[in-house]
Amino acid sequence: MSRIRAERGFSIDEVVEGLQLLREAALEQVPLARTEVTAPSPDPLQRFDSALRRLTSLFSRMFADAMNESLKAERDRTAQLLNATNAVSESLDLSLVMPTVAQSIRNALGFSHCCIYLWDESRAVFTSCAIAEGHEDPRVARSLKEPLDPATNAIGGRALIAQEFFALRSVAGHYLGSTSCSELGISRAVVHPIRFGDRLLALALSLDTGAGAELDSKALMLTSGIARSVAPAIDNARRHTETRKLLANSLRLQKAVERFLEMKGLEDLVAIICHEVEVLTGASGTAIRIDGIGAVPSLSYKHGEASSFEDEEIHLGRNTTGGYFEALPLCVRDQELGTLTLLGDETALDQDTQRLAAEFATQAAVAIQHALLHRHYEELAAVHEREKLARDLHDSVSQSMYAVAMHNAAALQLLQNGDPGGALPVINDLRKTSLDALREMRLLLFELRPPMLEEEGLVSALQARLAAVEGRAGLRTEFATDPDLTIPLRIAETLYWIAREALNNVLKHAAASRVRVRLTQQESCVVLEMTDDGSGLEETKVITGDGMGLRGMKERGAAVNAVVEISSRVGRGTTVKVVAPVETRAENPALGEVAS
Repeated sequence: MSRIRAERGFSIDEVVEGLQLLREAALEQVPLARTEVTAPSPDPLQRFDSALRRLTSLFSRMFADAMNESLKAERDRTAQLLNATNAVSESLDLSLVMPTVAQSIRNALGFSHCCIYLWDESRAVFTSCAIAEGHEDPRVARSLKEPLDPATNAIGGRALIAQEFFALRSVAGHYLGSTSCSELGISRAVVHPIRFGDRLLALALSLDTGAGAELDSKALMLTSGIARSVAPAIDNARRHTETRKLLANSLRLQKAVERFLEMKGLEDLVAIICHEVEVLTGASGTAIRIDGIGAVPSLSYKHGEASSFEDEEIHLGRNTTGGYFEALPLCVRDQELGTLTLLGDETALDQDTQRLAAEFATQAAVAIQHALLHRHYEELAAVHEREKLARDLHDSVSQSMYAVAMHNAAALQLLQNGDPGGALPVINDLRKTSLDALREMRLLLFELRPPMLEEEGLVSALQARLAAVEGRAGLRTEFATDPDLTIPLRIAETLYWIAREALNNVLKHAAASRVRVRLTQQESCVVLEMTDDGSGLEETKVITGDGMGLRGMKERGAAVNAVVEISSRVGRGTTVKVVAPVETRAENPALGEVAS
């Protein structure tokens, strides 16, 4: 009676007051009973009052015990709620905190099992995240690990639309995976959808294998509170996981793009694109088709399992193995360059992987366009070089060879006419003209195959040039340099071009016998100085920069903020000095370097 009154909300004061009213009502009847007593007996009033006092004391003590039990149960429920809330606030890793949440719900309900399922929106199924269980049939735990598909499972389907918890006092006809709840010995279930705002995040499925008592309304309120309290933490954890996944995918894309930039040829680029997209998406094969541009022909490439399919099958998206083909257009702005096709197993790409693959295809398209344009420009450059070579041969070597033929014919005619003295100066002119033609040919050959600055460095390139051209042309050459030069590639290319232009001028126009080249480096600049003992230039040409490529040298230098100084006097030779500012690699790590 005390527990019932306590559960109904009565206070101890109300219970004692009721007993006192009972005493007063009873005392009014005691005199009547006393007149009917014929035998001597203890005073009835005293006996009644004493019994009533004991009853009041007993009620008070039992009421206090009931209140203590109620307070203890409330304290335990609060502890369960705090335990679950603290667990989810300590970590963003759901695999670590969800077992505590499942255990708290299981303990609050007194059920045998509780499983937390996370909602997988891309697959539209609930996936098992954590299971709390007693020592019952292990088949229940195995069944709880299977996905819960709302399309085929009544519990999952109802949880998908439910806003509040619901209890199943009978689970007859319900299944976990492919096994019926009745076969697993499950008698009842309670389902708590875990929502954050309008979003369904998870559900808690509690199962009981015993007959059990009537469901406790306070326990159900507690478990609902736990479900509501963990919803923000689950949302934060999933957003954290998505952010980390996006960051990881971004880094993987960045590394893939870096590998794209390392590829020098279109074929190598296509091969690495196919390999990288398979790593990113888990595809089992890839095929790529690239439309040609200009003189560059179309290209097709297949990798992995896609190698066994015909182009027509891939184009039509037919996979005889039961898998799928995912076609990604390779587009830059509005220009479509081709198609990247992924081959997979029976499960198509999820939405996140599709977005990642589409972003990858965009980056790959930019790299492909760059490679196509580079190949196209190489073809155009080759045509331009052939035309330039034809002009140079016509303007220099072919003219010299024509002069050689004319001198040879004249000398032969003089010798046949018996005039060896007249033939001698013609033969000398023939020799000089032949040497000039040979020098022009060596110069053209060297320019056709210039040294690779990236591999050999500026110092080696200049030494090779002086030995191959100036040295063989009969000029005395001197070359001096500082040890351990470190010159950015762009600066080295400019200095080499200016040096080549200046040396060409010495060969063609200066009539010099000696040329000196000096390359030095200071903290903030590199200095290239070239001096010859040739015929020199007029002062007006030096000032205006007209003729013999002087303006081109200054323009080249200005492109890298270098200063080109030219000093010359007629009959006293010419000096070309280039001062180019440089940055160290520590100051600007984006600049490449060439070894000296």
